Amino acid sequence: MLPPRVRRLLRLDVRDRERLAGDVNEEIAFHIEQRTQQLIARGLSAADARAEALRRFGAAYLEGRSIHASARHREDHMRLAEWRDALAHDIRHGIRLLGSSPGFTAVVTLTLALGIGATTAIFSVVDTALLRPLPYPAAERLVVLSDLQGELVAPASYPEFHDWRTHGGGIFSAIGVYFLTQTSLTGAGEPEVLRGVRGSSDVPRMLGLTILRGRALGPDDDLRSSEAVLLIGEGLWRRRFGGDPAVVGSTLTVQGQPAIVVGIVRADARAVPPQGLSTGEAPEIFLPLRLDESVAPRGLHFMTVLAQLAPGVPLSQARERLGDVAERLRSDGATTHGITMIPVTERVIGDVGGRLGLLFGAVGVLLLIACVNVANLLLARMAERHHEMAVRMAIGASRGRLIGQLLVESILRALLGGLLGVLIAWGSLVLARAWLPGRVPRADQIALDGRVLLFAFALSVGTGLLFGLLPALRAAGRDTAGALREGARGLTGGASGDRVRAALVVGEVALSFVLLAGAALLIQSFGRLSSVELGFDDGRTLTGYVLLPSSRYPDSTTRIAFFDRLTRRVASVPGVQGVALSSDLPVEGGTNGGFSIEGRTFPPGDPPLAEKRIVSANYFEMLRARLVEGRTFDGRDVLGAPAVMVVNESFARLHFPGTSAVGQRVAFSWGIEGMQTVIGVVADIREGALDRAILPAMYVNVAQRASDGMHVLVRTAGEPSAMAPALRAAVLDIDSALPISGVRTLRDVVRSGIRGSRLSATLVGIFSIVALVLAAIGLYGVISFSVMQRRHEMGIRTALGARASDVLRLVLWHGVVLVVIGLAVGLLLAMVSGRLVASQLYGIAASDGRTLAVTASVLALAGLAAAAIPAARAARTDPMVALRAE
Repeated sequence: MLPPRVRRLLRLDVRDRERLAGDVNEEIAFHIEQRTQQLIARGLSAADARAEALRRFGAAYLEGRSIHASARHREDHMRLAEWRDALAHDIRHGIRLLGSSPGFTAVVTLTLALGIGATTAIFSVVDTALLRPLPYPAAERLVVLSDLQGELVAPASYPEFHDWRTHGGGIFSAIGVYFLTQTSLTGAGEPEVLRGVRGSSDVPRMLGLTILRGRALGPDDDLRSSEAVLLIGEGLWRRRFGGDPAVVGSTLTVQGQPAIVVGIVRADARAVPPQGLSTGEAPEIFLPLRLDESVAPRGLHFMTVLAQLAPGVPLSQARERLGDVAERLRSDGATTHGITMIPVTERVIGDVGGRLGLLFGAVGVLLLIACVNVANLLLARMAERHHEMAVRMAIGASRGRLIGQLLVESILRALLGGLLGVLIAWGSLVLARAWLPGRVPRADQIALDGRVLLFAFALSVGTGLLFGLLPALRAAGRDTAGALREGARGLTGGASGDRVRAALVVGEVALSFVLLAGAALLIQSFGRLSSVELGFDDGRTLTGYVLLPSSRYPDSTTRIAFFDRLTRRVASVPGVQGVALSSDLPVEGGTNGGFSIEGRTFPPGDPPLAEKRIVSANYFEMLRARLVEGRTFDGRDVLGAPAVMVVNESFARLHFPGTSAVGQRVAFSWGIEGMQTVIGVVADIREGALDRAILPAMYVNVAQRASDGMHVLVRTAGEPSAMAPALRAAVLDIDSALPISGVRTLRDVVRSGIRGSRLSATLVGIFSIVALVLAAIGLYGVISFSVMQRRHEMGIRTALGARASDVLRLVLWHGVVLVVIGLAVGLLLAMVSGRLVASQLYGIAASDGRTLAVTASVLALAGLAAAAIPAARAARTDPMVALRAE
């Protein structure tokens, strides 16, 4: 601590300081001149004497500083030292204050911890999923190209990829194509189904895959006539082959065919293609493309085209030039479709960006409510400390000094809340890492790293300033003399203090209304999405995927025979009520492609599109799908018999309006030649996402169009998951080298389609409940404090004849007015912010009147309950006790 004389010196005004500095300069100059003359008298030259006098007086002058500058420099040092001492004193005082009121500190800390912890946790998710760059080299130049059919964006077909690569010179420095697949590995230990990527050699280079051993795939490997080779992932290499380097160059049996291992891929983030970033699971096997138009025609859309923009070509220019390419292809008659292009970052984020933005906004509102609540508590606290503040100012503390001390106290409270909030965030992220994979990109990388901790620290300091500034300004702005006169008369805050606290409660109610309304809308949206008509019964059904190797099952006859044996074997298991097959599961999407209708002509390269499924004869009956017209498949529909087809209602309405689809001739155009006769129409089955429009769909019988990979659906009498071991055993009984993968219930498949909506509804719902509690606590605190301030008034009213019901009504009316004003403001805010949540809703409008009315009712009841407790206390006030207290 600086001595009192120095502190008084630093409090002098500018003119006094300048005058004092001038006096000091003259005094120092006099002493230097005297010393110089003494040294000259001893025989030194004038220059040497002057230098020696300056050296003895201070090194600062040898550096060329003026006496005045040195004095000012010393003054600045004294001011800095005083500031450091004052800050240290304020911190010590703030820490003592926290310990002196543990109850108040606990309430403030917990309130802030909830807001800061939730915000930090959501920021960690947002930072990982949205803000950090993708792991690929030059990720900002990577784009995804898709086929554009009117307004429908579809995957590319192989011929389209070839066209875009041929005509895209100068736009892209690299362009490749790939698709995710599953493939079986046999002949080296237990058979298993592996996650795989099949694509052109440009894709691994654009993703930046690192080859640990061996070589990468090259352009020659993409040719269908080339020798079969593959890359394996580091995880598979270590798990199955023990990290043996001799595996490079060896031959593995993949999908029943021999293939040479030419390299091993490092298992890092770059090994995960964009579609896999939501799960973080790297592929275990990388296969070259080896396709041509004979096996992948123009109407078969299933591939992702990845391209890298050429250096110096901005996205806007690339889109313009790509539009010219599409126009040229249409002019040449190759297609009638367009081409769309988006950055790979947008492709990865998808609709997750909107959901996470909504969650971050919601948690920001929650934090703001917490800050308002704490500000209200501190205002009440300042009213208790008004005499202390007045005394401090009376003995010389400046308003700035007082504000600084109070802000330090607020920041200390916020840092304590932030510390607990980080612990809450850490616990939340432990759960998030187990829950978010598959829902959020790069969920496996979410962590409380340095960036997130720095955010939490900055958020805590900013929060402390936010909720502490208003109480500090009000405390420092009070009339000192008036506060000293009031002395120990009791709590005072004045009408202006009441108005400020009331305004804060109005703000809390309004913000809580916005959050509650948003949560109610999201919950209703999720409920409506969950109750969407599926077109099938998903109860008590187990699913699994079987992929047949072409070496042992090379043709339709052997494949049909295998799946026939499998269905009969599984059906014989006790507890099994039915077994069916499908090339794709409902709601997950699948193969979509073109078809033709007998007697109709469509533009070249632009056939109509439909979902295509290969199913067993009893597929519709087992799923309990409704037959609208005609019949479904039966024993007559076998290989060699007239080829038939079943379509859904959307297909029939779109392509055969006003007439029956039964009897029409349609070409499936996927692995089966010629036309098929439509024998039946079934009610629409949700073959794609639940929040998307139902697409036309066509079904052919697996007995007439065999497939090497099929999903087995098993309806059980009891719990379906208990049948999983029996399903695996049935497959191994028929072929001991065949694995089965993806075993799960059909209900889990359906639920996976709405997990994003569930995430938003759950988290915003939790935030809204916390906000409701905080708003109720805030209202309770304001009403209680008002009653405490007005206890003398209440005593006089009672003494003059006021009944308890009159006092009760008076206090309740105060609370009702605050809630009503808050609801009115909140309604306006909800209508404005409704646009932000509208994109996340299904089946309900953001301005739904019933939802807003119910939200207002819930908040009004909570507010009334919060005001009722202090009102009841006020009604029981003994007038003599209240008057004696004054």
